Amino acid sequence: SLVLILAVAVAPAAHSGTSSAAAVRSVDSATWKREVLTASKPVLVDFYATWCGWCTKLTPIVDQVAIDMPEIKVVRINVDQSQSIAQKYAVDGLPTLILFNKGKPLGLIEGYVEKDALEGALKKAMGTTRTRGSMKETLGPFSAYPRTQSQ
Repeated sequence: SLVLILAVAVAPAAHSGTSSAAAVRSVDSATWKREVLTASKPVLVDFYATWCGWCTKLTPIVDQVAIDMPEIKVVRINVDQSQSIAQKYAVDGLPTLILFNKGKPLGLIEGYVEKDALEGALKKAMGTTRTRGSMKETLGPFSAYPRTQSQ
């Protein structure tokens, strides 16, 4: 039974509460400002819904990125429970990942993305790898965030 307990402890968690990657927190409208907008380091926000199959497929990737890249805070938010935040940032499709720094959205990825591509895009967006070209070009899968709205 010890093996079974260990297997359950390391199995990828669904999008509910705190995931198996303890580094990923669930946020909502009440905790959004504290956890995202006033965070001391960049924040990757995973916008998801429980009914979204691609969101479920992306969960273990986001969890692993949180472990592999401790310099970035990773949170997830259920769009069905926090519709006002999803609307504010014009989240139209799921899953959507938005990278925030100092309370401002830097870029977004809409749809599923592989782990290596996501980590590469985050490193480039954070300026931790040497790249040529403008910020827009160096974001990789990230699109420059076109929706600048006041926080």
